[in-house]
Amino acid sequence: MDISKIIFLAVGIILVFLLVKVINKVFKMIILLGLIALAAVYGFFYFNKINNISDLHEKYCANISDRNDSLTCFYIVAPLEEELHTQYSENALKEMSSEKFMVALSRAVIARSSEISTNLKKNNAYELLTNFKKEVGGLDSLLRKDNQ
Repeated sequence: MDISKIIFLAVGIILVFLLVKVINKVFKMIILLGLIALAAVYGFFYFNKINNISDLHEKYCANISDRNDSLTCFYIVAPLEEELHTQYSENALKEMSSEKFMVALSRAVIARSSEISTNLKKNNAYELLTNFKKEVGGLDSLLRKDNQ
């Protein structure tokens, strides 16, 4: 083997080693940025989402002086709370994971939809149900899955 082939092989090995090292650093950086982005998205949705029945009551029934909040509280939240309490104990509702709570809430909306719709139509406020489904994170998509 002549000297030029040995030098070419040595340079090739060094270049491959450096390339692997750079790719490794870039890959680690991409994974780190991905984890940070995932944590940020999860945190945003976790803190802006209704996670249990007390969050639901606090969001819609705390300010009854507002017409929309009072109608939402009396004609949407109250029947849903009643439906959830017929299916689960107070303790079970408090300890329920947010995913399981959203599934239970979507079932309660389906079970009480005729009552809720009738009451809201009487008060010319049917759009509140649509707004409620959009505001409660994930409920709208769960209801679409249940109806399919």
